Amino acid sequence: KLTGADADKFTLAGNKLTFIAKAFEAGSDNTYRVKIKATVDVAIVFGTLPLETEKTITVTVTKTNFNDGKLHITTADVSTPENTDKTIELTLNQYNDSNYTRTFAILGGVDANKFTLAGNKLTFIATAFEARSDATYHVNIKATVSSWFWLNITKTTKKTITVTVTKTNLDGGFHITTAANISTLEKTQKIIPITTNKDGKENEVSFVIMGGNIKGRFLPESGNGRNRLVFMATDFKEGQSNMYHIKVKAFTVENNNLLGAEKTITVTVTKNPDDDEALRITTADVSTPENTDKVITLITNKSDTNLFRNMITTFDIVGGADAKRFTLKKGNKLTFKATAFKAQNNTYRVNIRVLQSRFDRGFEGSLPETAYKTLAVTVTKTNTGGNPDDDGGFHITTANVSTPEQINKVITLATNKGGASFTIVGGADKNRFSLNGDELTFKATFFNSRRDNPAYRVKIKATRMDSNSSLLETEKILVVTVLEGLYIITTDVSAPENRNKVITLAVNKEIPGVTSIKLDFEIVRGLDANKFTLVDNKLTFEAPAFNDRTDATYRVKIKATFAENSGAFPKTETAEKTLTVTIINPNTNDDSSDDEEATSEGGDEDFVVEEFTNVKVIAQAVRKESKSASKLLLSKVGKTLMGRLSYIRHQ
Repeated sequence: KLTGADADKFTLAGNKLTFIAKAFEAGSDNTYRVKIKATVDVAIVFGTLPLETEKTITVTVTKTNFNDGKLHITTADVSTPENTDKTIELTLNQYNDSNYTRTFAILGGVDANKFTLAGNKLTFIATAFEARSDATYHVNIKATVSSWFWLNITKTTKKTITVTVTKTNLDGGFHITTAANISTLEKTQKIIPITTNKDGKENEVSFVIMGGNIKGRFLPESGNGRNRLVFMATDFKEGQSNMYHIKVKAFTVENNNLLGAEKTITVTVTKNPDDDEALRITTADVSTPENTDKVITLITNKSDTNLFRNMITTFDIVGGADAKRFTLKKGNKLTFKATAFKAQNNTYRVNIRVLQSRFDRGFEGSLPETAYKTLAVTVTKTNTGGNPDDDGGFHITTANVSTPEQINKVITLATNKGGASFTIVGGADKNRFSLNGDELTFKATFFNSRRDNPAYRVKIKATRMDSNSSLLETEKILVVTVLEGLYIITTDVSAPENRNKVITLAVNKEIPGVTSIKLDFEIVRGLDANKFTLVDNKLTFEAPAFNDRTDATYRVKIKATFAENSGAFPKTETAEKTLTVTIINPNTNDDSSDDEEATSEGGDEDFVVEEFTNVKVIAQAVRKESKSASKLLLSKVGKTLMGRLSYIRHQ
């Protein structure tokens, strides 16, 4: 506890005492005092003896001379809670009217990579309190003032600004507990669980992406009591920033109150070292269902080399937070002992050491090589019958979903006990949803329509009769998260063997017929890029025989560029997606493929086309004798579609 005449002007977190900035007051002594007590327990024979000491600390506020006729940056040092971005406004003591142009730049500093600058808004990127012992970060700022009028003045000044990160008290309230800083090797996908201090409680926790320099690198996934981000694999970029920041917001309902918590997560992509002579343990982290032993095979980067045959390799457990849950037998077989799932702590870690010695030279020369690695085992929740609560009750099992902006999202509703009747019974955003049978449709909207909370909620009720003719009822709030930016919405397709397949590429943005807005597609790479050609938005796949490849699947990566050149601020957005084409097995007697255009080498096929509002149905007669059958089928399909999709006309 802080005491003293000015205790209210200080805060204390651990051993970090912060004085809250005050202005200099002429005629006052401008001194502020606080009394600090320190306590330490000294071990003695029969227990511990507490020792205490006190000291009064005085802070004197001095006058800053901004009236010396020189240009100064007047922005003060600041503090921010851990894991929270801090935006700092840069200000000057003079030349602030419209006759002058003021520009700011980051010159460097010990922690310059922790800051970004836009205009006069300096942003400190969120970090954890424990990330650095003194929890302070420094950046050098340069300000330049120049006149655009006849005055012809140019002045510069510099200042080092310090940000102090303070400890967040996580007692009570609602908080995201996922680590703020995560690293991953280049070309490696990273799964990031989004956890909170309310996980495992009565109500579900959902989350949305709020912003950051995500560049399409993050994909949100949620459902069945699990929330996570998938960081898409990317290359390490020499001489550039390899840090990707994303701001997420989590929501839950407690006592009928909506709770929210934000956090910025930073993923740093690290260079994957070449497979040089250095010894490394290459076993990856694993997961296992609860109450199930997991046997993990330990390997090194030299396990599959000829040289490895002339070596003695020894693994052992050398520590780790959960070492007691692991045993090591039969040389390289590490066993994780079965345990129950715990929502707040379901990851267990152990430190492994490997020693490797060559014996083909009689153990002459250098000492054994040694390498260390911390392995993590994540225990997952057992899901019986799709019911995350495992209580045998009646539940709606449909998970929360996300959708790109400007795209309708159709969600198929389901329960853990099979078919049911569904109705919309409430929810803060029920007017954005419509229901037809078990298909719930979220109406397309813009991300900016609700940037601060792009998660839309609807309450669904499911009813059904059980085997005893008793009525079962259950309700669930479903959340649809609208994603910002450009997305390629073309889905994976299938194709008959030995025929061309034409795939129409599309994005979630509406493209008006004006020359100032352009949408371009290009093939950027992919395992099978040489089997694809692209003209405008028509991607053609040259289908080989079904037996040419074991899995009969072919992939290509497509990049879309949306450029808007009107106005004073041109805007360009890009998106990438890997599309997969699967060759249909000719032995399944299935002559159909997905509802995309298909072209044949022969060119003798007949097409029957009929349109229903915005839906086009195409039936293709690939044999002469099947034309009438195709027309009959088309008529039946058309009537079914009219009934199932009639609600589209009213959107």
